Amino acid sequence: HDMGFKVITDWVANHSAPDNPWMTAHPDFYAKDSAGKLIAPYDWTDVRKLNYNNREMRDSMIDAMKFWVDECDIDGYRCDLASWVEVDFWLQARAELEKTKTLFWLAESDPLEKPTYYQAFDACYTWKWMHTTKEFYEGKLTLSFLIDSVLKKYDAACGSEKIPLWFTTNHDENSWNGTEYEKYGDMAKAL
Repeated sequence: HDMGFKVITDWVANHSAPDNPWMTAHPDFYAKDSAGKLIAPYDWTDVRKLNYNNREMRDSMIDAMKFWVDECDIDGYRCDLASWVEVDFWLQARAELEKTKTLFWLAESDPLEKPTYYQAFDACYTWKWMHTTKEFYEGKLTLSFLIDSVLKKYDAACGSEKIPLWFTTNHDENSWNGTEYEKYGDMAKAL
């Protein structure tokens, strides 16, 4: 802050590590399958899904988020897999946390797929842009399609108040689908 920076922190609200203290203190904070076993999203055996039907868990999550605002004076959150958590939670969290200060909210969610999340967030990732620019580079889509069917749709979804976060790669993409240079060749910087 002394250098003029704003500080946001990554927040994972969908799941936690299995060694999180909540696992033993509040096992009811976690989602379970029909057999009563804890759920690991996808094949992610190193995490456990949280239960957003549990009001106490939701309140505890907001209290944990408050710590970073009150004690560390952060300026916002980048919410991992935001669309995997109900939008009403994010609305509740934002209303509660912004009693202290106005925060910046970035969702790992695409406004073209989940437009309701813009109710709670200031900015969202442009996943469709990343995927269609790859298809454009491969010659599968025209430039007019990219402009008319992607850029204009983001403009309409975001309006003048919300921010589409343009990207062509990230740590997950690099891990599973190659770097931007592998995906886009000599067009990587332009895209």
